[in-house]
Amino acid sequence: MGDTTACPECGEAVDSVDQLEEGHSVPEIEVEDDGSISLFENTDLFLCTNCKNPLGMRR
Repeated sequence: MGDTTACPECGEAVDSVDQLEEGHSVPEIEVEDDGSISLFENTDLFLCTNCKNPLGMRR
């Protein structure tokens, strides 16, 4: 059995990607030393299926 995590917003247990909802695509960003940002490829954002709280991004 794999690791289980819980949504910090509603407490719903999540132990597989099948229990997540794929939300919008979001750009991956990096903050530079001068305060500017660099944009990288878009990444899928995963949401809790219970409360829609963002839980993570696809690698």
